[in-house]
Amino acid sequence: MASLPAGTLTFLLTDVEGSTRLWERHPEAMRSACARHDALVESVVDAHDGVLVRPRGEGDSRFAVFPLATNAVTAASVLQTALHAETWPREAALRVRIALHTGEADLREGDYYGAAVNRCARLREIAHGGQTLLSQATAGLVQDSLPRHTRLLDLGDHLLRDLERSERVYQLTPAGLPEAYPSLRSMERFAHNLPVQLTSFVGREEEVSRVRDLLGQTRLLTLVGVGGTGKTRLALQAAAGLLEAFPDGVWLVDLAPTGDADRVPQTVAAALGVREQGGQPLVATLSEHLKSRSVLLLLDNCEHLLDACARLTESLLRASPGLRVLTTSREGLGVTGETLYRVSSLRLPDAGEVPSLDALTGFPGVQLFLERARAAAPGFAVTAATLPSVLDVCRHLDGIPLAIELAAARVGTLPLERIARGMSDRFRLLTGGSRTAPPRLQTLRATMDWSYDLLTEPEQTLLRRLSVFVGGWTLEAAEEVGSGQGVGEWEVIDRLGALVEKSLVVYDEGDVGGRYHMLETVRQYARDRLLDTGEAEDLRQRHLTFYLGLAEEAERHLYGPEQAAHLRSLERDHDNLRAALEESLVRGEDEETALRMVGALGQFWLQGSYLREARDWVDRALARGGEASPLARARALVSGSACVRHCGDHELAARLAEEGLQSARMAQDRPTIARALFEVSLIATWRGELDEAWASAGEGLALAQAEGNRWLESRHLAVLGRAAALRGRHDTARTHFEEALGASRELGDEWHIGMTLANLGFVTRRAGSWEEAGALHREGVVLHQRLGDRRGVCWHLVGLAGVEVSRGREARAVSLLGAAAAAMRANGLVLPPDLREEQANLLAQTRELLGEEPFAAAWAQGEAMPLGEAVASALESPEHVA
Repeated sequence: MASLPAGTLTFLLTDVEGSTRLWERHPEAMRSACARHDALVESVVDAHDGVLVRPRGEGDSRFAVFPLATNAVTAASVLQTALHAETWPREAALRVRIALHTGEADLREGDYYGAAVNRCARLREIAHGGQTLLSQATAGLVQDSLPRHTRLLDLGDHLLRDLERSERVYQLTPAGLPEAYPSLRSMERFAHNLPVQLTSFVGREEEVSRVRDLLGQTRLLTLVGVGGTGKTRLALQAAAGLLEAFPDGVWLVDLAPTGDADRVPQTVAAALGVREQGGQPLVATLSEHLKSRSVLLLLDNCEHLLDACARLTESLLRASPGLRVLTTSREGLGVTGETLYRVSSLRLPDAGEVPSLDALTGFPGVQLFLERARAAAPGFAVTAATLPSVLDVCRHLDGIPLAIELAAARVGTLPLERIARGMSDRFRLLTGGSRTAPPRLQTLRATMDWSYDLLTEPEQTLLRRLSVFVGGWTLEAAEEVGSGQGVGEWEVIDRLGALVEKSLVVYDEGDVGGRYHMLETVRQYARDRLLDTGEAEDLRQRHLTFYLGLAEEAERHLYGPEQAAHLRSLERDHDNLRAALEESLVRGEDEETALRMVGALGQFWLQGSYLREARDWVDRALARGGEASPLARARALVSGSACVRHCGDHELAARLAEEGLQSARMAQDRPTIARALFEVSLIATWRGELDEAWASAGEGLALAQAEGNRWLESRHLAVLGRAAALRGRHDTARTHFEEALGASRELGDEWHIGMTLANLGFVTRRAGSWEEAGALHREGVVLHQRLGDRRGVCWHLVGLAGVEVSRGREARAVSLLGAAAAAMRANGLVLPPDLREEQANLLAQTRELLGEEPFAAAWAQGEAMPLGEAVASALESPEHVA
């Protein structure tokens, strides 16, 4: 074997697609075919001045390096052409995929390691047999000097399994070879919510492989270890490589922001996109969702919610045979059948060992420090003189990744020797601490203490105060909550930027306006520091005040053209809102704030389908009694009534609405009286109490008109229209609905425009105006689909099903009804009584017209149809539908 080159090289990796299966079925034919394959690879690599690296235990794959990218690409073209032309045994026709990437080589002990090799391997993974892929780095070097009759196709940006930046991928196609292949096997092709990582994954290749192997042997695997050892990153990396194995998705659930054990099922449901169903426990809904799916669920940061995680995991695993669960925690869940995998620190040289500079990449702990130090100070380079200091820092930190990253971030502002000296001093200060604490925990605390002590006093103050946020925060929130007493509001942005630079705060610019958060270990440390200062109670109050204001301000915009933006804002800060609500409930003297929070969040809970959670908050807030104002109590009662109504409990909803109306009258607040009357009247229509509905809506309309409140006016007009329609007075109903529609269009309230169109469609269907009804429902379903409101979409689908029956397309109508029923069931939604009656009549009518078997087939087709597909089908022009 020729000597291995160093420096910047082009790596060429091959792989025989499906070789394991072929070896199992046709070992003799494969032995002959692979021998010919190996000879071809060796001769082509040698003929183009490449070097074949010694076997690396990768089965039938081969690994070569080339000093020149042009030679590597020519070799790949020649090799793929030769492989395609080869006459293979019929039962062992080899299909070889090839990837090329150019980067700096990490040569050690006769082999190559590091990011460049890993990226080439990730590129090879997404290719198909017979396909050759190039990275952007390689394509840029050879695009003007390609082999003759060879094309380079731009396949666009693709996210590889390393979870880092996307890669621009190119396909090399020699003349005469196939050009069309299926979509690349990149992460975009698979269902998942794994986040893109902003830094490289260093070391742990063996651990990643071991975790994946274990997940093939056990249904519950828990990665355990002290905080900061990289459990989360290891889990993400392992999960990214399993996307193909789980057709229904790999889903990450971050439990760090979840402080209440009762919220664990809701957090999991949110990650899976599962909505609550009225009258059914959420765990049962999750089990039903997962029972026939093949899913990997990654529960991250379970240590503070062990019992809740254990109960949920056991329930889901029992109900869902295709489910695998990967968790990270500081200790196991204690569930029968659980496998524990202990995540250790990164490997370091032994004490007293000083490896050569070329051999440093063999020690992931040192490699991590060097990579992160270069990120902090691009000109940083380790030398023989500074190497002892690097080793000293890494050894003092026991190879804990988080601790190493925090120390490396200081390279841009402190001499390396000063970093090493500071680490040693701090550790000596902690030797008198608790002897029962694990040494690595002491080390991480020392790292945090030392990093904290290097901050200026205003930076320390701000870091402590920021720990009050849960799940991240905005700049505005930091300025309001974190300023004062040593940190001016104008200083916050600079101090916050300094904390980001020092790796204590993470900034995500992908969100609208940018958003900040802390690693959980850093947040816990800062929270402990906050408790030591005596500022905690004041900071929690400021946090509560800010998020009460946020909720009340957002509520004012939920009924006009800005409703979607403010709903997204509330969703992003949902964990902070929960924390603020909890704080308002534990403050014994502050009943008013708790009720104001509940009143302000009612519409958000309703549109987000957080119905059971809303009911819990309402119950707790109302149970406190105390000195709260009638107005705050009224608004909370009305919020609770709306959420309970949509769960299907009309009796309780009516009681809450009546109590809310009484409190509003005591407060003599006309808008709140009108809102309570709206809830009372709407519930009355659902219960068939039309006289009461008419009277209450009429009173509410008069109040709304006297106040000039067009939003409330539109609501009461709609209720009057529903009451008239249910009495068969369709002309009166139509008049009220059209007036309500005009008010909603004037306000830009798209949600209520859509609901009013549904009501207008109801009366036009009753009048037999099918073409007009179809136009109304098509406009409405588009609005509700854009807003993400599944309830409104389903109402319109039922209406459109009626239109389809009028046109003689019964099977199409049944499919729309099936899609609507499945979506309502999956999201815990309930149709109003009049629509339920119409749905039942349509089903009976179409069953009789179609016959049992065609009806069942159309219903099954609709139930299996995604809601978006059902909407697209409903919007097809009638002339295009058979």
